[in-house]
Order: sequence, then C-alpha cells, then structure tokens
Amino acid sequence: MELTSKERNFLRKKASSLEPVVRIGKLGLSDTVLENIKQIIDKQELIKVKILNNSEEIVSYELSDKIEKYTGAIGVYLIGKTMIFFKKKVDDRNKKGPITQEFYDFRNRSKK
Repeated sequence: MELTSKERNFLRKKASSLEPVVRIGKLGLSDTVLENIKQIIDKQELIKVKILNNSEEIVSYELSDKIEKYTGAIGVYLIGKTMIFFKKKVDDRNKKGPITQEFYDFRNRSKK
C-alpha cells in the first residue's frame, strides 16, 4: 500500500505523542530485534523505532525496507535516528484496530 503525503502526515501526527518502543543498540538490527518489531507492530499498529547513539546502524531507506519486508509494515517517516512504521490491523471478522479505523476514515474523507 502506497501512502500519499496527506496520509503520511496524518500518521506522523498520530505518532508524534508516541515514545519509541523498540531501540536498536550496538548489536544492530538482529533477527531478535526484527521479531520484536513484528510482534509489537502486530499489536499496536503504529510504532516508533529509535537507533541509539552507540549503534553502528544508521537510519536509511535500506534499513527501513528491511524492517518493512520482515514485518509487513509501511515505513511512514524517517528523521534523525527515529523511524515510524504503520501496519493496518484487521481481524478475522473485518474489525479494524483503532488507528487503522481512524486512518481509513481519514482516507475516505480526503478522497471526497
């Protein structure tokens, strides 16, 4: 799913009050960190990932792509040492998670 600039801004605004829930340290982006990101984003829909100063990783589109491919999430924004990811949440009964519902409501309003 490709995001328009308005949709990215909407999700950035929603994420502005969030604290980073995953921190990438000196060991870098390991399989364990990727699995943690996947588990958290499946529950929370919208997360921030922070790269610590002692990490050799740098925020880049390659790093974001690796996380996106592993988790099925969408990279919303990269700035400084912080990345924001979104993954829509829809259960078996087509019930959407709270942020996913707000996102779809916003998307439908902006198309009109």
